[in-house]
Amino acid sequence: MAFGPLIDLPLIVITFLLLVRYRGRLANRIRRIALPAFVLCALTSIPLIWVEEQIDCMPAWCDKAVVPPTLPFIFVEIVVLSALALALHATSAVRVSLAFGVYGIFFEYFLGGLRGISLALLPIWGTYAALTYVYVCLVPLTVLLGGKNASAEG
Repeated sequence: MAFGPLIDLPLIVITFLLLVRYRGRLANRIRRIALPAFVLCALTSIPLIWVEEQIDCMPAWCDKAVVPPTLPFIFVEIVVLSALALALHATSAVRVSLAFGVYGIFFEYFLGGLRGISLALLPIWGTYAALTYVYVCLVPLTVLLGGKNASAEG
């Protein structure tokens, strides 16, 4: 963590709660830009990914790299998730985001930062991992799926 858990945890959680609260309004404003929804979704994810990775940076590149090597990988995950949401005719950005959060728990436990963690700590850090995955995809998916769903939320 970049600043330590006393700063990083509230920073990510408070901004996450703000994103959840205002995602509809934010998505409606973003959709005013004259680009295809898929492109807007991808572009919207970039700053969210960057902020999340700057807060939860790995010690190997924390404060050493402006663009951590994980950013392109996460961006590709968001693009694939968005394509799957369209292909499966998803209507709820929240449901798709929650599914991505569950994927995030498994990914982090088996391959990522939670690898080797005690099962007793998994509920705490797994919830945080899911929150960070939902953090980077909820607003972009709301932009992509939009429609009645986002205007009602806004």
